[in-house]
Parts: sequence; structure tokens; C-alpha cells
Amino acid sequence: MASRSLVVGLARQAIFDRQLRVYGYEILYRTGTGSSVPTVGSREGAEALATTLTTIGLDNLVGPKRAFLNLDTEQLLCGYVTALPPERVVIEVLETVEPTEAVLHALEDACAMGYSIALDDFVYDDSKKPLLELAHYVKLDVLGKRPSEIAAEVNRLKDYNVRLLAEKVESRKLFRTCQTLGFDLFQGYFHCRPEFITARIHHTNRPVVMHLIGKLCDAEVTVREIEELVAQDSGMAYRILRYVRSAFVAAPTNLKSLGEAIAYLGYNTVRAIALLVLAGATDGADLAAFETGLIRAKMCARLAQAAGAADTGAYFLTGLLSVLPILMRRPMRELVSSLPVAEEIREALVGKGNDLRDALRCTVAWERGMWDTARYRSLSPEQIRDCYLEVLVESKQWEFAEPSAA
Repeated sequence: MASRSLVVGLARQAIFDRQLRVYGYEILYRTGTGSSVPTVGSREGAEALATTLTTIGLDNLVGPKRAFLNLDTEQLLCGYVTALPPERVVIEVLETVEPTEAVLHALEDACAMGYSIALDDFVYDDSKKPLLELAHYVKLDVLGKRPSEIAAEVNRLKDYNVRLLAEKVESRKLFRTCQTLGFDLFQGYFHCRPEFITARIHHTNRPVVMHLIGKLCDAEVTVREIEELVAQDSGMAYRILRYVRSAFVAAPTNLKSLGEAIAYLGYNTVRAIALLVLAGATDGADLAAFETGLIRAKMCARLAQAAGAADTGAYFLTGLLSVLPILMRRPMRELVSSLPVAEEIREALVGKGNDLRDALRCTVAWERGMWDTARYRSLSPEQIRDCYLEVLVESKQWEFAEPSAA
């Protein structure tokens, strides 16, 4: 997949609507050639991004959702991004772009072609009014600001026909504040940061599911043992059977037992479903966090495999369990103490250095676009990128129902 015209760094960050359904993804990218130092921006960067997205396919990167693409002045003027389908792409104008005649003309042309325009990190200034007249979305950086400051920025934009997107939303509390202030869309890592509470009601047989996850870590466990545990929780059994039916085109339709479904899916997938049931995901952010965990699991395993590891099961489980604090609303140290997992997995999850931790650290850095710290063993940035893209393509098979509109 590596090519001189492809970007070296490529990741995505979810954008949610008010019902916490995934609305789209901002594409994080960094361009470069071979093993040279990657660069961002420039005409070549825009060409590399357009080529990469065309080669990979937007469906493989963002599914049916919209892709928000950051562009600077030179990238806007060169027009390469207009090779991508307008109904799938939002052109995100960086805050450094000045509303020159050439820029406004390029944006008018893009609007005429059906593209939507977003203004990134927007700070109101009279000189930016021509951009506001063309924009469909305005992104406001809310990190570190008081509610009164955010409200003043929102009020300043009330006369413009734009959807407001709060970016750098780093906590559920800040999400709720922005929701109250009238934002339509929300972006940040609030769905991947734990918000601890003292208690949470679970509509599932929690001890059984905890035992199941532990059993799935045992190399000697049999399908029969897993089937007996799953049978003790009807919700778990239902999800397994539904997943077999909905997630794979070639899935059998005449399963005669839970054991057949478990054997068909494999232990890793059953373990992932068990984690979702255990968490009792209640909203789109929970589901997004779970999907993040599954992507991390696959990514950690793929990195280990690319680096020559023969057994990647521990890497998969480390990535999967990394989102437990978000889903369970409890500290990681407390959670892993009750899971019968290998000591090296427990150590990796609480931050102690080992190879599992290195793979997880690389995975998290990559998903957040922290290219300089996304390193694992001797793998090149291109190899890491390819592992990530392969996982995203595979993730198209996963099906999780998003919450319906209120």
C-alpha cells in the first residue's frame, strides 16, 4: 500500500451530533515520502491526501459518514480535493486562511459543486465575514474557556446560517455545557476519557460476563465451557446470535446451538461482544468508545504480527480492555484487579512498560495523529499506517446500532 504519493500519517477523529450519534470524522493526516520527515500543507500535501483517499476509498476510512478535511490556502487554491465526492466531503478551512479574492472564488466554486464548508478554530473578526457567508459549519475551540466566554462566541454567530461545532470537547461535563449553549456537533476525546461515578445499573448478569471474559483469556478453554457461560445471560446470547446474522454476509443462517455461533465468530469477537454487554453501553459515545477499543485491539495485534510476534492474543486483549474505564466509569486499577488476565496485560493497562504497553501506546498515538510518538519496535511509519488502514477496512464488517433521535 505504501507509495510515494500516499500520506504517511492517516487517522480519524469522530464528530458527534446532539444525540451522540457519529455524524462524521475529521481526517488527521501527515504527508511525506519514504522515510523522510513528513510535512503538512502545500500543494503536494493536497495531492497526496486526495490520492490516498481515492486509493483507499472514503467508505473504508469513514464508512457512510462525512469526511472533514483540513486545507490551508495553497491546498484550497490547487483544487485537488474536488476530485472527491462532494456529498461525502466537508472542506475545512484552516484558521490561517485569509479571505482573499482567490480564496473566496475557490470556495464559491466548491459550494457550487455541492461541497460543504467548515471554518476551523474560528475566532470572529469583521474581516472574516465573507467566509462566514459561505460557511455551513463553524468550529469553535472550547477547551479551557468559561461557559460565559463560549456563550458570547455563540451569540456573535447567531445571525449566520451555520451549524456550530464545539471542538476540543475533552469531558462529558464540557459536552453537556456546549449542548446547553446550542452547539449542534461535538468533537474531542470526551468519549475516550473516563468519567467516574460511584454506581451504575447494569441490565445484565455482570458476574457471569466478567467470568466469561476471564475464561476467554484461558488458552485451554473449550467452546462448550463458553457456551455454558453465555447461556446464563440472555442478553449476551442474543447479541452473539444477532452479530452472526448481521455482521457477515456469508454467515450461516441455520445455527443449531450457541456453540456453533461461538465457534464461527471466534473467541476474540465473543470477548469483544462480552465487553460491550458488560459495559451496558447507553449512548453513541459509549458505542464509539467500544468501537475505539475494538480498533485498538485489532491494531495492537496487527502491529505485533507485523513485528514478528507468533501469538497476538494478549495484544488484542490489551487494546480491547484499554477502554474499560470509559465504559465502566471506574478506574483501570480497580477494574483489572477483578479480571483474571495475565500479569503482563494488567501491567500494560495500568501504564507499566512492556511490549504490550508499547503496542498500545503506538496505537493510541496514531489514532490521535501524534505521528512523532507513534513508534513500535522497528516498524516504519508506512508499516504502521498500513496496519491502521487494514483495521479500518476490516471494521466495516462490524455493526453496532446507534441511538435513535430523541
